[in-house]
Amino acid sequence: MITFYKPNAKVTGAGCSFYVNDQGDFFATFIKQKTAASKGRNAQFDQNNKAVMKLSETEIGGLINTILRKTKTEGYHQSPNQVVQFSLEASTGQYAGSFSWRATFTDSEDSSNSKAFFAPLGADEAMALAEHLRYMLHKSWEIKDKNYSGKNTRTQKYQKPEAQPQKVTTDDPLENGDIF
Repeated sequence: MITFYKPNAKVTGAGCSFYVNDQGDFFATFIKQKTAASKGRNAQFDQNNKAVMKLSETEIGGLINTILRKTKTEGYHQSPNQVVQFSLEASTGQYAGSFSWRATFTDSEDSSNSKAFFAPLGADEAMALAEHLRYMLHKSWEIKDKNYSGKNTRTQKYQKPEAQPQKVTTDDPLENGDIF
């Protein structure tokens, strides 16, 4: 798991994490900032104000591509409970080299019930994220390959087929009188 905490003085910051579970599925999580940093105390984040989204292999690939090519990727997920929209975008101008990671989680039944998260990532953090996302892909493939090969391995021992005696004949058509 890789985690970035991005607090700010306005207490509108967020933390985000990326991980692969033991079934090889990908997830990104967000957590809202609860307090600002003050006199020797770090900012705090609200464990009761978080959101989780599942990502696909191609979405992970899109995030890696966005970081390496300094472009933008977007995604949209809809389930019976919520709609999730997310994007990772390279910044320009004064913030060139950094990235904006955003997501909005909206209740499917009540669109006014929505949570938005924003986590700016510096160039160094984005490169660490790209490497971790690559690791996640490889880890997922390893898990899925292991599970697949385990399901498709025969448990029977190999049995050597019985030897069949073979006849040796001289079926020379000229000797048998066959004409072709």
